[in-house]
Amino acid sequence: MAPELGQLRRVDRLCMTFLETDIQVALTSLRLAAAESSIGNVARVSELFDRAALEYKSVLKGIEDLPVEMDLERAELREQAQRLLEAIHVTERQIQVLAG
Repeated sequence: MAPELGQLRRVDRLCMTFLETDIQVALTSLRLAAAESSIGNVARVSELFDRAALEYKSVLKGIEDLPVEMDLERAELREQAQRLLEAIHVTERQIQVLAG
């Protein structure tokens, strides 16, 4: 038996919530990476930075997997993902400066 349309929409909304959470987790990882870099914990910085970059790629894929009918939500998530990408670049530059 095929799932009802209401169930599919609920699942899509849950996926959207997970994607928003992934973005927040990635931003938190970047903040932690910046803090760790200030104390010289290079291995941890790399791990946190890589995690954020992976989350970004995962979010992009998740956005594309959302149905076309959720175009407004997809656009909003793309904007959030763009802000995450900008934060990744800023954090990368900060880490490079701190690393000397």
